[in-house]
Amino acid sequence: MTVTGPNGISGHIAGIDSVLARANEKTVIVPGNTLHKTTSNLFDLENEKKIRTDFLAKVNRLHHSGLSPEQIANDADILALFKKHFPKRSFSPKSKVIQALQSDVISAMTLSESQLDNYIGVYQHSNKQQLEILRDDKGLIARSKGKFIERLIPQSPTEFTFITSTKSDKFIFKMNSEGSVIGLKPDVAKSYFRFFIESGEWRKVTR
Repeated sequence: MTVTGPNGISGHIAGIDSVLARANEKTVIVPGNTLHKTTSNLFDLENEKKIRTDFLAKVNRLHHSGLSPEQIANDADILALFKKHFPKRSFSPKSKVIQALQSDVISAMTLSESQLDNYIGVYQHSNKQQLEILRDDKGLIARSKGKFIERLIPQSPTEFTFITSTKSDKFIFKMNSEGSVIGLKPDVAKSYFRFFIESGEWRKVTR
């Protein structure tokens, strides 16, 4: 199971549905590195959709039965799914479970459009590296050209976690006395995001 992107597993499935609606038996599909082969087909796409759909349904059911992420990752059904579909690949069920919970299962804090607009802008590190926070109809997205793009999930007015995070990666936003966002501080020291996002303070330089 590769990273599902800024719209979570549901967005990944919606993307597959979009391709399936346009493709036919003669369509050549380039899968990237997921299948370890140059081209793919409709059967592979339909199988990928089924795997993701089954996984998300299992995680959702187990979460609402009261299990913790660790318990879900060690559930017999989850382990069997990974063993069946990825017998030769070293995935961590726990990391995939946490991603699914954050992106598709656990409801995030709700912020109004005007509140979300407060975070939009360009942020700059002291080394001149920049990242941008922008908004679409689903919320906030952080991106840096050529480095990363990540949807942000609000946990509080100042703390936003990354949708694909498995290490509690987050941005902690700084506000002035009037409540305007003036900067952010990344907390990504435990994950691969540390290679793309400098630690320390990032100042908001444009709206």
